[in-house]
Amino acid sequence: NNTAHTGGGIANDTHSTDDMVLIDCTFESNIAWGIGGGLGLDEGSVTVENCTFTNNVANAGGGIYNGNSSEPTLILTLESSTLCGNTPDQIVGDYTDLGGNYIADECLPDPDNGACCVPAFPEATCISNINEAECTAQGGTFYQGQACEQTTCPAVGACCFEGSCVITFEADCSGQWYLDTDCSQ
Repeated sequence: NNTAHTGGGIANDTHSTDDMVLIDCTFESNIAWGIGGGLGLDEGSVTVENCTFTNNVANAGGGIYNGNSSEPTLILTLESSTLCGNTPDQIVGDYTDLGGNYIADECLPDPDNGACCVPAFPEATCISNINEAECTAQGGTFYQGQACEQTTCPAVGACCFEGSCVITFEADCSGQWYLDTDCSQ
C-alpha cells in the first residue's frame, strides 16, 4: 500500500544496469499518479517469479509498466506470476513469458476455478470463474486457472452417432463430426 508518481510499489528508473529479481512477492493496492501502479520500469533487466500484482492503480500499467521496451537492455521476464484486477490494465510494454502466468482483468477468487467452454451453435460460450464440476455439469471443457480472455474455445459442430446428433467439440465426438453444422442439417 504505497503511493508514488512512478512505480507505486517499486520504481526502477535510476539508470541502473543491475538486474532486479523479484521472487515470491505481492504488490497489492499500490497507486502511481503516473505509470506502473505495482511496478514501474524504465531501466535494467527485471525477472518476476511467483509474484502477485492485484488491485494496483496507475494512469498506465496498473500492474506493471515496462516503459522503455525498445531498449535491448531493458528485459522484463515473467514466470508463474499473477496480474489481475489492476486498473486500467495489467501490463504495458513487452515482456518474455516463461509460462505459468495468469494475466486477466478479472481475478479468480479460487485458484481451482477457471474458464469453461460450453458447446453452443454457432459458437461456444465461455464462462469465467467456474469450478470443474460446474463446467462438466454444463457439458463444457474446463481450463483451470484461466479466464475467458485467455481462452480460445474450440470450434463447435454436429456430432452424429447411432441415429443421434448433438452439438459438441470435435475432441468430444465419438461419432462423425461436422464443423459449423447444427443437427438440423
